Amino acid sequence: MKTIADQKPEAKNLGFKYSFKMLIISLTVLLFSALLANLAFPEFNISILAFFTITPVFALTRNERYFKSAFLGYFWSYWYCVMLIFWLREIHIASPFILALLLACFYLPVFLINPFLRRRILYPAKVLIAGHEAVCQHQVAWYRKTFYCLTLAAIWTICEWLRSWVLTGLPWNYLATTQWQNISFIQIAEYTGIWGISFIIAFFNFTFVEDFTKIKNLLQFKIKQKFLLQFLPISLFVALFLIVLNFTTGFFITKKYQKAYEKSSDKTIVKFGVVQGDLSQRRHAGINESFEALDKYVKLTKKLRLRYPDISVVVWPESAVPMPYNIGGHLGISYRAELFNLISKTKIPFLIGSMYFDEIKGKNNYKMVNSLLHFGANTQILNRYDKIHIVPFGEFVPAREYMPKFLLKIIDMGRDLKAGTDYSPLKLQDNVFIGVSICFEDVFAEIACKEAQLGANVLLTVSNDAWYPKSSEPTQHLANSVFRCVETRLPMVRNGNNSSSVAISPTGEIIDSVFLDENGNMNVEKRSEAVKQFNVNVEKKPRHSFYTRYGNIFIWFCWAIVIIALMIAVENMYCVAKHCDNLMKKLKNC
Repeated sequence: MKTIADQKPEAKNLGFKYSFKMLIISLTVLLFSALLANLAFPEFNISILAFFTITPVFALTRNERYFKSAFLGYFWSYWYCVMLIFWLREIHIASPFILALLLACFYLPVFLINPFLRRRILYPAKVLIAGHEAVCQHQVAWYRKTFYCLTLAAIWTICEWLRSWVLTGLPWNYLATTQWQNISFIQIAEYTGIWGISFIIAFFNFTFVEDFTKIKNLLQFKIKQKFLLQFLPISLFVALFLIVLNFTTGFFITKKYQKAYEKSSDKTIVKFGVVQGDLSQRRHAGINESFEALDKYVKLTKKLRLRYPDISVVVWPESAVPMPYNIGGHLGISYRAELFNLISKTKIPFLIGSMYFDEIKGKNNYKMVNSLLHFGANTQILNRYDKIHIVPFGEFVPAREYMPKFLLKIIDMGRDLKAGTDYSPLKLQDNVFIGVSICFEDVFAEIACKEAQLGANVLLTVSNDAWYPKSSEPTQHLANSVFRCVETRLPMVRNGNNSSSVAISPTGEIIDSVFLDENGNMNVEKRSEAVKQFNVNVEKKPRHSFYTRYGNIFIWFCWAIVIIALMIAVENMYCVAKHCDNLMKKLKNC
């Protein structure tokens, strides 16, 4: 019999060529599946695809060892994350490709821990002890497979949660975001936050792959009645049951809230006058550009006032005029004089997004903050909200002093804003308290929850997505913010400089927009100047939702599943190791 050394070189290379070919095929499949996953998110919104987003990568990695599983998983995660933030190309073509290197790391634990958990959860210790042949012949119990898929879904959800806060966080485009227009499906967020929706979707992905063979047999009627439970895709049925249960309960919850919201006597109608100027991004605006912006917003406000004479408050978006409100010199004096003149004529409150120089107590200098200024009808600033979660590299450079100069030149946008610290809502009038978010703050659930805990009964987002004039970023921004309404059960008004100026109900449904066609259909993607009055029903004393009161309890539930799974896996590993030790002792005694 010939040994491997006696074989021809062509034969020795056959296995390598085959494995290399399979690797290329696998990488190609993963690349295309990651790119196609983008279709589930805005602007395409083919939400059903989310239930099959993870299936290709899980199918190709579930039986692999640690290194290959991690390599293939990271490769898929990288391109998946590139597509999630591909709109950043409008800042710099390299931005999504660089940032995705970091974001992909958050999904790596799913593929790193799977090889450790898979065999040790799916198979009891006695089967593992019996050897490879016993493992191949063993029919995995449905409850073990279900628990295994639940564990992977929990790990996926924890990874998304980690992405929401580690290194300042980027909670953008989770699996759940794909369902933003499926109102009934997202109502569970009142209890679990956005995480519960991602969990259900991920669970279906994993069970679909695990029970795929059984699905084929079921469709081909190759089921043996004697062992029915072994041959039915029970795990997938459990996942389908959760989906149907979630959708059904969500449907009735939506109807209940809509009726209660309409019939409630303990409410007041606030008439928000929203002004969308549709100005280009003006980070380094000069005097002419600044006054052009001011002139446009003044004219549009007068137009708003003529069209809707009984509005309660006028809202301008984030950095409506691209200069700090209290800047010195002739420029600042002219800006404030024009603004005072407008407010004194309209005699109504204003909420204006603006940069602001805030004095640092005891240091005789100033810091710049991104603010929403609340002007009373008498032109005085009654209150101010300072943006708490400022944008890394957009509004400040983390660890600026340690950055290489060549890299700083590429990423530096010429300013370091300071973050606010006060979540207190702005009191608009009696029984109306506004929880404010500026720019992408509305994708951070904890901000809206803290504001709700402090008494906010309506949410307001002012934004300026003019950085992204051609991509789907503004629509994705809106999609991510919808969940804040469901989580807190508060209505929201959004005012963008050039996009997605809408009103959202406490059930997450978009109920009004600055753009309506002849049939009354809303257009949330159109970019143009517009003014509109949003009549928002605000409950005077809303009941705090479960998520507002208790926060991320569902994440602790996910951690509990993972810990139990690890304990089971370790116990099985210990049993196998103990059996091997006993065998070795017997061999020595022989």
